Amino acid sequence: MSSTRSASNSASMSSRVHSDHSNNGGGHDSAPNAEILSILRTIQGNQKKQDDRMAEIENMCCDYQYQDDYDDYGDFNDDPGTSGEHETASKKRTSEDVDTCTDNRYVNAGKKLKVKETCDKPIDDELANLVTDWFREGIEEERYGELLKVINRPENCPALVTVKTNQMVWDFLSPMTKSSDKKMQNIQTSLVKGACALTKLTYLLGKCDNPEILDLLGNAMESLALLGHANRQLCMLRRELMKPDMKGEYTHLCSHNLKYTDYLFGDDVPKTVKDITDCSKISNKIGLGFRGGFRGRSTRGRARGRFVRGAARGHGPYSSSSAYSSDAKNYQQRGLQSRLQK
Repeated sequence: MSSTRSASNSASMSSRVHSDHSNNGGGHDSAPNAEILSILRTIQGNQKKQDDRMAEIENMCCDYQYQDDYDDYGDFNDDPGTSGEHETASKKRTSEDVDTCTDNRYVNAGKKLKVKETCDKPIDDELANLVTDWFREGIEEERYGELLKVINRPENCPALVTVKTNQMVWDFLSPMTKSSDKKMQNIQTSLVKGACALTKLTYLLGKCDNPEILDLLGNAMESLALLGHANRQLCMLRRELMKPDMKGEYTHLCSHNLKYTDYLFGDDVPKTVKDITDCSKISNKIGLGFRGGFRGRSTRGRARGRFVRGAARGHGPYSSSSAYSSDAKNYQQRGLQSRLQK
């Protein structure tokens, strides 16, 4: 477009020069006119070269733009189904590399935080499967009832029994607490029956003289110790579930220091309750009431109402400020009267 405009301008200028020359009649001005025409032709030639150069530059810009658009669309093959496969494959590889790097990063960080369980040597697969089924699925209720009847404790092991709740405590428990405690007793029964069977097995291992069997004896005794500890934990948990049904200071019945026997709160609950009551009375008598004491017998409220407020006003029995202020007023009045009399 620029070359067309420049060519038309040059043509118009040349036509004007020719018309002026014809009008003048070609007299003595022919020499200067020829020089002017030469200059115009030179200018016209330079403009043409410039237009050609501009057109070449425009073509080069168009080629570069086309090449960029062409690269953006990928490789165009004869088969339309394979269009852009190389680009897709490269992007897929890049995505997979990023995912793999991220996964490895998470795995490496997780290894530092993961708790590794220490396991012993594997046992027979059939036995392992049975143990897994028993601990995940349990056994049938009918077979469970039969085992409870068949397995009995040794006569000289009085602790291998289900701990009962004392009747005095059972009577004031709520129905919900009673139901929960009954379920806990059933769990404890299963634990105790298993301990009975293991106790007998441990006794048989101890009678053998084989050194390898003696090593197994240690493992059996450790298993018994763990079952005994689990039994104590169940008893303490049963007590904790009964705490909300007890009054204030009598929650000390659930203390871990109070030993249990065949009964959850020991053999003599009345004596234990009496001891707790006596301790509560003594504490209320010798305590100031500001340190808490037992629930329901605190003297904190009375101390605030009777002594603190009264002492602040100067009317309390222990208020020294009341006596001091009255003596000061009497002394001032007597001094004033003596001065007036003089």
